[in-house]
Amino acid sequence: MSTITTALATTARWDDVQHALTGGGDGASCQCIWPVLPNKDWNQTTTPQRTQMFRAEIDEGPPPGLVAYVDGEAAGWIRIGPRTRQARIPRTRMIAASSTEPFDDESVWAVTCFVVRREHRGTGLNAELLDAAIAFARESGARLIEGYPVDTRGEKQRANDLYHGTLRTFLRAGFTEKAVMKPGRREGMSDANSSLDDPDLGPLHRATSELDDGSVLTHDWFVGSVEVDGRTYELMVEGASPDEVAPLLPRLRAVIAGLPGLRRVASDAVVTTFSTGAPDPSELDEAADDLDLETIEASGDGTVVLHFTDSCGEHFPEGYWPAVHLDAAGAVATVTVES
Repeated sequence: MSTITTALATTARWDDVQHALTGGGDGASCQCIWPVLPNKDWNQTTTPQRTQMFRAEIDEGPPPGLVAYVDGEAAGWIRIGPRTRQARIPRTRMIAASSTEPFDDESVWAVTCFVVRREHRGTGLNAELLDAAIAFARESGARLIEGYPVDTRGEKQRANDLYHGTLRTFLRAGFTEKAVMKPGRREGMSDANSSLDDPDLGPLHRATSELDDGSVLTHDWFVGSVEVDGRTYELMVEGASPDEVAPLLPRLRAVIAGLPGLRRVASDAVVTTFSTGAPDPSELDEAADDLDLETIEASGDGTVVLHFTDSCGEHFPEGYWPAVHLDAAGAVATVTVES
């Protein structure tokens, strides 16, 4: 029987951390820097830069996570630490909308990443890592620990999609479910009318949310994601069936094809709408860099909404996000703020 142990990630264990991250999947390229960078900064970094940043984080301490060992060989990794040191958390709209804890509270910690080498998956390492991480957090003064797991509903998922961990692992460790952050994240759809595969946009699935009583609410929109120039955007398309969604896809494809120009038009519209006077060109340039497009939403009336987040937190108060509404002709119709 294999022996599983865990240890804090320190400089002396750097090689073990790297061995744990490089056993298949996104760990090698991500270097677990995704949780600590807002989108704008993430998109400007390379793998060598992320490796250097991660090494510096471990060297400076305190340990940002733990390594799991199987019979003495590094086999898995977990990131845990105060939310204040994980910059992506308060800038993630679904988390910000679901959490009731202030984001400047050092006593609120979060688990944001699991990595297990391919040869050790399915052996219970995530559970061991989470138990050890909880103990470390408590010893370090954590009052509350958050997690953002995926509910697989017993279905097989891509390993890269499970880096947040699974709901089952967290419930087993004693966590209490607070909220369903993202419609469609928990998928268990087997009905043929619940999904469609577009050659340009990829798979789209009927969005669902699990309610407190365990029942599943099915929404009248489909969700998916698309990558453009190295950036991934979430998609939302209004409709209760593939037949209702399909007519909206040409409009969505056109928006995505023109996205580089539309993003600038939209960010300019945000600044112009909320400025007291005519904005300076430098203000427009700054907003174009700081406002990150997160979600593209297509409605049945032909309008498309571009949902942004404020990557630097200087343009909008925490918990508020601008949305730019494009009419059927592609012109800016209105700009709103969501919370």
